[in-house]
Amino acid sequence: MEIKKVGVVGCGFMGAGIVQICAQSGYEVAVADISEQILSKGIATIEYYLSRGVEKGRMSRQDKDSTRSRIKGSITLEALNDRDLVIEAIPEDMERKMEVFVQLDSICPGHTILCTNTSCLSVTELARATSRPDRVIGTHFLSPVPPSKLLEIVRADTTSGDTLQTVKDFGRSLGKEILVAKDTAGFIFNYLLLALTGAAVRLLEDGVASAEDIG
Repeated sequence: MEIKKVGVVGCGFMGAGIVQICAQSGYEVAVADISEQILSKGIATIEYYLSRGVEKGRMSRQDKDSTRSRIKGSITLEALNDRDLVIEAIPEDMERKMEVFVQLDSICPGHTILCTNTSCLSVTELARATSRPDRVIGTHFLSPVPPSKLLEIVRADTTSGDTLQTVKDFGRSLGKEILVAKDTAGFIFNYLLLALTGAAVRLLEDGVASAEDIG
């Protein structure tokens, strides 16, 4: 399936970064959040970083204006009712995410792929709350989103091979290198981070180095 229209739920720092990279990559992006204040702040963040890109010579003013023209904001999820792919990027609260996925499932067309930017919660549990568990997948972007090179894709137990391939192709179109993880605690990044943190604690406890040197 070809992705043309992208939706993002949540316009905080992570959501805004996802909106920006998708729009910069040529996608028509609709972003929804719960209030005009949060939405305006997120759009202002995007404007700031696009302007910085022009100032630093990383993009032309024409490219900036084209990118901005591809972004539309809304305070209702109904604005995402024609999207090919929707990425949820709200805080890590399973109950809230579940509510969003149930709503998206009822609003979006049957072909829409539903993604979650969670870094630790069960993608499979979210998938099973919908009528399209084969079209639910994790897309864990690293922060800050636009310059980060990696995208961790998390395959739920229910995710189809076609969905996985489509989202891998989508991630590559954003200029990301793709890692695929099973839906297990911590996925790849957080599992390694926990291991690294544990090693750092042991080094400190064993007197190998000071906290300043380890940090």
